[in-house]
Amino acid sequence: MKKIFQGLVCAVLCLSVTLVVPVFGYAKAPAWCADAVNYCDENHLFHGVPQAEKSLDNIVTWGVFSQILSNSTSNYDGTYYQPGLVMDSNAKDREIYRAAMNWTKSFWIVDDLKQETDPMTRAETANALYAYFGRTDVKVAQPKLSSRFTDFNDIPDDLRSGVLFAEANSLINGFGDSTFGPNRPITVAELSQILYNGKNLFQNAAMEKLFVLSASNVDSIEFRNGYNFEQHITNNKNVIKDVIDHLNAFRFKNMESADYDGWSYGFKIYFKDGKEFNFMLDPNWVRVCGVGYAPAKEFFPKSWLDQYCLPYDI
Repeated sequence: MKKIFQGLVCAVLCLSVTLVVPVFGYAKAPAWCADAVNYCDENHLFHGVPQAEKSLDNIVTWGVFSQILSNSTSNYDGTYYQPGLVMDSNAKDREIYRAAMNWTKSFWIVDDLKQETDPMTRAETANALYAYFGRTDVKVAQPKLSSRFTDFNDIPDDLRSGVLFAEANSLINGFGDSTFGPNRPITVAELSQILYNGKNLFQNAAMEKLFVLSASNVDSIEFRNGYNFEQHITNNKNVIKDVIDHLNAFRFKNMESADYDGWSYGFKIYFKDGKEFNFMLDPNWVRVCGVGYAPAKEFFPKSWLDQYCLPYDI
């Protein structure tokens, strides 16, 4: 009889364990996000995030978001974004998030001025995801033309497209009162739900686009020849369009360290909003912030590079 009782106790204990949802080491998640948290836990999406920062009611920071995004990307390799190998935009970032932050900043998903401890709002999260999927070839729904959220007018203008994108792809469904809460900080539980909502989009997602540019936003382009150090600038619209079209069509398959001084062809894009973007090109790779991105085969023929980087008026 004693053995039977012990067996029943063991069975009950085992059953209770199976009913407990693993919450990054915590006991149980609220019902509304239990499936999402379980999904994130099983797929190790919060790998590298300290336990203290994984509490479900914690506010998500840009560092945590960058780390989670890197865990969700099939071709991410933090080796090439470690401090000292790339141009660190913020040396104050902690070591645990430096590589992921350098990576998201290199792809313009995170603004250079953001620090890893800065909290994210719900609207900023939607916009960052919009930028992220724009760097992939994942088939996504385009941003909606209008929103059902009653507080849409409270969303900053530069973040509205991101919210419309998140709404079109059912990444963020808003609250029961039909509001989005754009300026509210986003919590770990809410981000877990977003990842769960987008699990089919994130499946095998790879960031292979270095350039997502619009010719209409470009004021001029500077060309530099690394062989003779000649340089010149053009604002010719046809040239700008051709260059931007070529860059946008580029896809990389491999990465390599590019931390050497020599280069063949240098480009500098001047945008109408005052921003600038430097990078180096060669027939077989693109170098940005100390990282070389190589295509599957030669993408920028020397003849195409020479037509712009050799010193003559265009």
